[in-house]
Amino acid sequence: MTTYLVCEKDERFPFSAKPDSPEAVAIEIAVAIEHEYCEYQLVAYKADSNEALTARLCDRAIYELDLDSDTLNSWVEEGRLLSGGYEQLDLREEFFHACNDIERKMSDLRRICSNSSYFDGIDFDIDHYLDNAANEFFQDIEYSLQKKFTNLYQFKALASNA
Repeated sequence: MTTYLVCEKDERFPFSAKPDSPEAVAIEIAVAIEHEYCEYQLVAYKADSNEALTARLCDRAIYELDLDSDTLNSWVEEGRLLSGGYEQLDLREEFFHACNDIERKMSDLRRICSNSSYFDGIDFDIDHYLDNAANEFFQDIEYSLQKKFTNLYQFKALASNA
């Protein structure tokens, strides 16, 4: 297992990691877990390298994670797809279609109530519940993925980033 340090990029020193290299994967994982930076803002080094030491001394080191050939492959073959996959699968779109279906049914119920001499005036505030359900649903998906990624890659935010 090799530990990698993910750091804020120092613009004075150009850096570009080869696609699917451990450094590029370390950056992708950090972005997928934390959502604080874009990939172009970060650089990754082996933790025992001179570049990593310099980054620590300049207080640019923000994350640390472990990769070996298995965990590297897990990201390239599956993790990358999962990190953005639920958005690519249009889950949000499907959820909101379902909410629209519920809203149409609730509109029918409101109409039935408004035509009733006994139940007129009942107010069903479903929008609040649907908004909360959507937020919880997608936060739970993100949390589950972040937790799995954090454990699998032994990801941690460094004290200088806390």
